[in-house]
Amino acid sequence: MVNRDMVYAGSRLAMAEMILSGTTTFCDGYYYESSVAQAAIDMGMRGIVSQGFIDFPTPDQPEPAKNIKIAETSLINGKTARR
Repeated sequence: MVNRDMVYAGSRLAMAEMILSGTTTFCDGYYYESSVAQAAIDMGMRGIVSQGFIDFPTPDQPEPAKNIKIAETSLINGKTARR
C-alpha cells in the first residue's frame, strides 16, 4: 500500500536520478505531496508539487469531501516551504 514513507523514499530516489541527469526542476502531483516537498528540500531540488484530488478515496485521503480544504492548505503551506 502506498504510504507517506514510501512516497518520501521513492521521491528521493527519483530526485537522485534527476540530479545525475542534470534536471534542476520537476513537477509532481499525486499522493502525499508534503512528503514529495520535504524530499525536494532535503535533496536541494526545485519542484512544483500539487496535491491532486478526485471524487473517490485515495491512499492519502480516504474522505474525498475534504479534498478542497486539503488543497487549500497545501497552497498556503507551499508558500512557506522554502529552504
